[in-house]
Amino acid sequence: MDNRQELNRGSIIIHGSIRFEITGLLGKGGSSIAYTAQYRDSLVEGGIHKCIIKELFPYHPGGTIRRAKNGEIQFPPELRSFYDAHTERFIRGSRLHLHMLDSSPDSVGAYFDSFRYNKTIYSVLGINSIETLSAGHCSLNSLKDITVFIIKLLKAVNVFHKNGLLHLDISPDNIIISDSNGEDRVLLIDFNSCMSARRTENGYISFNSNYSATELRLGSIGCISEAADVFSVCAVFAHLIDGKSIRAAARLRRLTGSAVLKDVPQPAVSLLLAILSSGLRSDPRLRCGSAEKMIKLCDELIKRIDNTGVTHASLWETSRRTSSAPPENLIRSSITVHGSIYCSDRIISLGNTVLTGAGGIGKTTLYKHLAYINTRVYDPSVPVYFYVPLYRYDGMTDFIKRYIVSKTKFDKALPTVADAIKHLNELMDENSQFIALLLDGLNETRDDCGELIKEIEELAEKKGVTVSISERTGSRTDGLFNDFARASLMPPDEGSVREYLALSGVPYPDDERTAKLLSNPLMLSLYAKAENVFKECDSAPFSPSTSSDIIHGYIECLAESFRRASPGSGSLRLRFTYVTEILLPELCARSAKEGPIDYGTARSICKKAMKRLRGRTFSSVFTKYAGKSAAILGGAANADEWTDTAFLQILVSETALFTDNDGVYLPMHSELAECLAEDHAKNMRLYRRAFIGTRIPSAALGISLCLISAQFVYFRLPGTHPIGKRETRDNYTIMATVAHSLNNITQMVLAEENLIQAIDNGSARNALEELRAADEKLNTIGDAAVSANELDELAYRGLDMDTVKKLIDRSAEHRRFQTAMFDRLELALPLYSEEKLHRELELYSEYLDSLEKLVGYEICLLTKTINSKGGGVIKEAMTGNGDIVLSFNAALEIDRNDLENSIKSLELKLAELASGLGYVQGE
Repeated sequence: MDNRQELNRGSIIIHGSIRFEITGLLGKGGSSIAYTAQYRDSLVEGGIHKCIIKELFPYHPGGTIRRAKNGEIQFPPELRSFYDAHTERFIRGSRLHLHMLDSSPDSVGAYFDSFRYNKTIYSVLGINSIETLSAGHCSLNSLKDITVFIIKLLKAVNVFHKNGLLHLDISPDNIIISDSNGEDRVLLIDFNSCMSARRTENGYISFNSNYSATELRLGSIGCISEAADVFSVCAVFAHLIDGKSIRAAARLRRLTGSAVLKDVPQPAVSLLLAILSSGLRSDPRLRCGSAEKMIKLCDELIKRIDNTGVTHASLWETSRRTSSAPPENLIRSSITVHGSIYCSDRIISLGNTVLTGAGGIGKTTLYKHLAYINTRVYDPSVPVYFYVPLYRYDGMTDFIKRYIVSKTKFDKALPTVADAIKHLNELMDENSQFIALLLDGLNETRDDCGELIKEIEELAEKKGVTVSISERTGSRTDGLFNDFARASLMPPDEGSVREYLALSGVPYPDDERTAKLLSNPLMLSLYAKAENVFKECDSAPFSPSTSSDIIHGYIECLAESFRRASPGSGSLRLRFTYVTEILLPELCARSAKEGPIDYGTARSICKKAMKRLRGRTFSSVFTKYAGKSAAILGGAANADEWTDTAFLQILVSETALFTDNDGVYLPMHSELAECLAEDHAKNMRLYRRAFIGTRIPSAALGISLCLISAQFVYFRLPGTHPIGKRETRDNYTIMATVAHSLNNITQMVLAEENLIQAIDNGSARNALEELRAADEKLNTIGDAAVSANELDELAYRGLDMDTVKKLIDRSAEHRRFQTAMFDRLELALPLYSEEKLHRELELYSEYLDSLEKLVGYEICLLTKTINSKGGGVIKEAMTGNGDIVLSFNAALEIDRNDLENSIKSLELKLAELASGLGYVQGE
C-alpha cells in the first residue's frame, strides 16, 4: 500500500523569487510524485502560469520514507543508499529530459528547472492544459479513440528508442495528455527509470506491478529491451479498454465482454487480442519487440475497426454484414460429384465446381448458408466466403472484382476502383486460400456474358481463389469450365421433408402428387407456410398438384392473413387482392424477362396499371374491380404515391414477395416470377381481346355516329344552313370520308399502343414478331385519301374545308409515320439498351396521346358552326368512345379561337416529338 503523503492543495514551494502553488495531484510514480501547480508572472499583473512540479519522494515498502509536518522528506540512516540511488536517477532523468528536448522537442514537455527544497529535489515542467491518463479522458470512449491514443503513445515511446533510451516506467500516472491547437498530444513524464538501451547502468530498478514487464519485476537487467516498454504500452491499452489493470495475458479473455468492444467488427477484435497477447507475453523474446511494429499493427487495427481497404479482414466483415441472418428454409442437402455423395457444406473443399440443380432446389440457399456459417467467427487462416449474385452482371469487364470492392470502404492507400481491383488481384495471387467465391445464378445473366465467363476462368486460376458457380440443370456451362468439378444438388429425401414439416407443425400430405412436389425445397417451404394459414382458417386441406398450385396457394394464404389482420376494412382487402392478382404478376413478368428492376421501372409499371385500372375495358374484363378503382388506389394521387403503397409497402415490406437488394428489386424466387409471369400473360390476353374487340368498333361507331349526327343536325335542324339534296349528298360524302379516315387513325393508334405494351413487357424476339404482324395487318387498312381537287368539286356550305382536308389526309400521313417508326423499332430492339428503348417508347406513346387529342380537337372545330342543340346530340353520340372522343368532349368547352390556338400548339408539339423520334413530317 502506497502511504506516501502528498503535498496539500495550496502548499507553497519556493524557488528563488518564484512561489509555486500546488493546485492538484497528478499521480505517484516509483520515485516521485507529480503535481499541477501555478505561479504568478513577475511583470504582467494578474498573469498566471500553469506547470507540472515533480517531487523526488521514493516509494519504500516499509513506509519509512515520509513527509514531516513542515513538508520536508525524512528517512532513517539505513535508507541513505536507497534514497541516494533514487536521487541519482532523478537527476539523471532530468538530464535525459533536457537531452530529449534538444533532440526531439515535439515529443516531450518543456523542462524549466530543477532545485532543492524541503530536503528533496523538485523539477518544473512547463505545460498548460494538462491531464494525466490516470485521471481518465472523456474522449476515449471507443476502441478507435483508444487505438488512436495508443498510436500517439507508441510514437512518444519510439522517440525514446530512437535516442537509444528505454523509458521503463510507462503507466497512466506518467502519461500526460496536453491540448495542442485543439488536438490531444500524448507525452511521457518521469524519466527517473530511463536507462540506455545498451543496458550499461546497474543498480536499483523500480517497477509498477500492474504495468511493468516481467523482466523488470524480476530485476533481470540482461533481458531488458525495447520489448519492456511495449509490454507496458499494451498493459495501458488493456486498462483503457476495460478500466482495470492487467497482469498477465491469460486475463485477456475478459476484455471481450467490455462495452467498448460491443459493436466492433470481429476481425478488429481478433487483431486487438493478437496485439495484446503478443505484447503481454512473459518471455520478452516472444513479445512484439518494437514500438514501430506495434504502430503498424495499430494502424491495421483502425482499418479493421472502420472496415476500410481491401484486405482479408475487410472482405470477411463485409461478407458477415451481408450474411447477418441465416437463410430461411435450410434443409439438409447433399451433392453428387462423379458418382460420389458429399454433404453440400463441403463443396468449397472440392475445389472449383459448377453446381447444378432444378429451380427451387436450394442452390441460392446453400450459397447463402455457406456465407453465413463461415462468417460467424473470424479466422485469418480460413478463406473469406463471398456471395456474388450474377443477375447483377452488367456486361462489363471485371464484374466480380468490381462487385467485391464496391462493398468495401476505400481509404487513402486505395483511392479508386482501379487501385482497389489491382490490390485485390495481388492478394488473390499471393495468399493461399484467400477467398471462396460463391457465384450464384449463371443462368440468370444476360445473353452476352463472354466477359463474365472469361473473368471466372481467370479467377479460378489464382492461387488464393476457389470458385463455385451455380446454374440450373442443363443451362449454359456445357463446353465451359472443363477443369471444374461438376456437382449436382440433390433434392431432400422423404425423411428430411417429414422432419421439416414436423418442425413447421404441418402433417405430411396423403396425396402422392403433393408429396412428390415437396422434394423441391422452395415448394416445401411455401406449402408449409400456406398449410399453416389454411389450417388456422379451418379451410379445406391444401392439396396442390403442381408447383403453380403451391405458389398460388401461398399468395392466397398471404391474402387470407391480410384479410384476418384487417377486419372490417374492405378497401384494404380489395387493394391487397388487386396488388397480388394483377400488379404482382406484371412486375414478375418484367423481372422474369430482365432480372432485377429498379424503382423507376417499378414506378413505370405501377403507373400503367393505375391507368388501366381506371379504364372501362379493365372493369369489363375484371368485373370484381369494376367501379372500385378509388377504393383500390386508396387516395393515391399520382404514380409515386401508388408505387410506394402497392410496391414498396405491400409487395416489399409486408409480404416480401419482392426483396430489396441494394436498391434493386427481385421476386422472392425466380420460380415465383416465372409462374406469375404466365398469369400476367393471361391477364393481358384477356385485356387486349376486350380492348381490341370492343374499343375499336365502338370508337369507330362512335365517330361515325358523331359525324352522321353532325351532318343531320347541320343540314336538318332549325337554325342551320338550308341546302338542297345534291349539296346534302356531297356533304355526306365528305363526312363519310372523314369518318373512314378517323376510323383508320383509331385502329392504327390502338395497334401501336398494344405494340408498345408488348415491347415493354415481352422479349425482344416476341416483340419483333408482333411488330411485323401488326405492320402486315395495318397494310390492309386504306388511308381513304382523296385529292384536294375532288373535294373542291363537291358542294358544301358552312364546313371548314381546310380542317376537313387535314382530317382526311391525317391517316395517310400517320401511316407514313407509323411505317418509319416500325422500321426504326425493328432496328432498335436488338441494339438499344433497355433504358434507351424505354425512353423511345415513352416518346412514341406521348406522340400517340397528342395525336388523339389533336384529332378530337379538329372534329370539334369542324362542328363549331352547328347550333347548341346539335352540339348536344354530337356529345351524346360520342360519350364513352375512346381517347379521341374524350378529347372532343373537352374541346366542346373551349372557345373557337382558343381551340384553334390549341390545335396549332399540338401540331407544333407533334412535329417536335416526331423529330425526336427521327421523323420529319411530310417526308
